[in-house]
Parts: sequence; C-alpha cells; structure tokens
Amino acid sequence: MTRRRFRHVPFTIEQDQTAERAHQARCESGDGTECGVESGAHSGPGPVEEWQRGHTQETGHRR
Repeated sequence: MTRRRFRHVPFTIEQDQTAERAHQARCESGDGTECGVESGAHSGPGPVEEWQRGHTQETGHRR
C-alpha cells in the first residue's frame, strides 16, 4: 500500500504591481466568418472603446 503525504503551505494570490496593464478588443462578428480584426494593445480602455465605435460604424459589426 502506498502512503501519500500532503503538505499544506500558506500562500496568497496578488496582482503584480510591476506589470503593465493592457487593454485590447477583437471583433467576433462578420458575415459567415469571424472578422478577427484587433484594436491593438493600449495602456487604458479609452483608445480601445474609440476603436470599437469606429469599427462598428465602418462595418456594422455588433459583437
């Protein structure tokens, strides 16, 4: 018979404060297939939201 030993180690999960946040979007809409166009990575949500508005106006894609 095999014996197992489990060791419980206390740990925490924290956000890495040194990492830069990246915001980006990808269009999942299209006629028959996914559009797949991406906004690119930005440091804040503002440019991504602006890209989404523009892409929706140009293409009519809603997702």
